[in-house]
Amino acid sequence: MTVRNLFTTKQWRELELIALLTKSQKSLYYKDVCVRLNCSLLTLQSCVDNSVFMDGIGQMTYEYSHFSITYKEECGLKEVYQKAMLESQSLQMMSLLFFKDEMTLTELANELFVSLSTLKRLIDKVNIYLKKEFDIKIITNPVQVVGEEYQIRLFYIKYFSEAYNMSEWPFGNLVNENNLGRLVSLMISKTDININFSMFRHIKILGGVNLIRYCKGFVVGESKGLSQIFLDLLMGSREMTNISQLFFHKYTIPLNETALSEVFSDYMSDELFLGGSFPTLTNKMNYLDNPRELTTWIRFLDKLEDDMKVMQPNKYEMARALHTTVILDEEDINRNFLIYNDIECYLAFFKKNYKFVYKKVMKSIKHVFRFVPKALSQSLLSNLIYTLLITWEDLFLNIGKTLSKIRLLVIEKSQGSVGSFLKEYIGDYFDITIYKKLTFEPRDLEADFDIIVTDTVIMDSHEIKADIFYFSQLVPSKVAVRLNDYLRIRMGQLMLR
Repeated sequence: MTVRNLFTTKQWRELELIALLTKSQKSLYYKDVCVRLNCSLLTLQSCVDNSVFMDGIGQMTYEYSHFSITYKEECGLKEVYQKAMLESQSLQMMSLLFFKDEMTLTELANELFVSLSTLKRLIDKVNIYLKKEFDIKIITNPVQVVGEEYQIRLFYIKYFSEAYNMSEWPFGNLVNENNLGRLVSLMISKTDININFSMFRHIKILGGVNLIRYCKGFVVGESKGLSQIFLDLLMGSREMTNISQLFFHKYTIPLNETALSEVFSDYMSDELFLGGSFPTLTNKMNYLDNPRELTTWIRFLDKLEDDMKVMQPNKYEMARALHTTVILDEEDINRNFLIYNDIECYLAFFKKNYKFVYKKVMKSIKHVFRFVPKALSQSLLSNLIYTLLITWEDLFLNIGKTLSKIRLLVIEKSQGSVGSFLKEYIGDYFDITIYKKLTFEPRDLEADFDIIVTDTVIMDSHEIKADIFYFSQLVPSKVAVRLNDYLRIRMGQLMLR
């Protein structure tokens, strides 16, 4: 795991402990933790007592031979990694090399308050990570990051996206956030695309990184087809004229087709489908699946809908989202991280609780790439699954509609109050019968029910096939929680054909 090269041994040990405790969601016995992290109890206690990354975020404790972790309500593992990235001397060095022009080793060592020998070891360590993940590296005469320009920009896009929160603008006065936002908003207004605040920030961070590199003379050199189209659409716009003047005044570079291509990269790709104002690249009708064609994803969704018998009310938006994910690849918003992939938690939840649906979706996506299997990396596969699941309108509701109603018998000492509540609360998914007879007749209980909910001891009978949920106190909240768990499991186990 090369990312550990961005941190000291002590820092990485603390991050490993925090991640392990967060994932477990319960206290862990110290011997188990020592084995998992391959270290001594003394080392782990030191991590807890001298924690740097949990300050202001939560707390780790060691009590009664168990380690545990708690967070402030608004915080989680993402905030821990964010704090760790800003504390990392390696990433501080990378940030300096982004903002400052070519530096000498001595100048860089002074900026980081380290000796020359320490700096050289730091560079060697960071280069292991940079070479493996981005095929770029730091050279020392002069000190600068070298390699394919696209990959250098990609590293910094991911870094600034993850290390800074939504309210922080990492580029200061080098890039006017408001003016860049005006340009993005103006271009979006010419499309049929709706974006949220998260996507808006992502495009601004990407644009900020690319703009700074472009103004320093570094170019990718790829002309993007939508750049000229946007310029034509915005020609004569008073707002565009104002933005162009500000751009030239600040950077002495015209806001032309080349500039838009360099600043917005693959978001200017003419393979994207942005609406009726934009001509699209269409080939002859091709019935062979090509993941870079929108029609492929529409066919994919047609078949998935037919196989699963689950409606897709917003099929075109789903297809466009999947297609966009393929075109943008590493520049997609869900890939804007170096360390913490927050979509993994969602996918893990879905895989656990809706495993058959998850497997069906994964298998179907892999089928789309059957002619170009090398194009489907694990990261792209995960991103496509996530994109499909979060874009699918009313997914959980429509999955639930494929279930036949669960037959529920309520036997309670009160006058049907719990049963009546359940009919109103979960009646869409349960066919609820309230037991009203004065005696328990075996044949009544041996009827075709899936579940019996009761606060009364029922005679043993091998003929009762239903699951029986006993409650010492039959109150609606406790029953509803148990039945919701049951429903979640049933939905997860649903074999959709």
